[in-house]
Amino acid sequence: MQVIVPYPPRELNPNSHCHWRVKAKVGKNYKRDVFYLCRLVGFTALEKCEKLHVWLDFFPPNKHDRDQDNALASCKHMLDGIAEALKIDDQHFVLHPFFHDEIGGKVVVNIGENEGNCANLAEALNQSLPKEGD
Repeated sequence: MQVIVPYPPRELNPNSHCHWRVKAKVGKNYKRDVFYLCRLVGFTALEKCEKLHVWLDFFPPNKHDRDQDNALASCKHMLDGIAEALKIDDQHFVLHPFFHDEIGGKVVVNIGENEGNCANLAEALNQSLPKEGD
């Protein structure tokens, strides 16, 4: 499952100095927007899952330097919207964030129930590394 959502608003950054009421309103609207984007692309309720792997590809809206842990923390409302669309608790999410240099102003979210992508990536990396004695 994949959904492309807008980059989290700057008011949701933990270092933002906006009023708590403004942050709450922006967060509520962002969560709602993500929920409807997920429904629009076909996310439906999941029956049951132990772990759900969530790959987050961050494409910032501009070239400003970003603190990766703050960018991830800014995604709380986004993850809540995704969990609500899937009708599961977000405690089942296993996050795999990737930060890109390309400008895009979006977060590409890929969701899967297994670690297949990670295993394939590890296998590809092992094949590309030089062998001892080469």
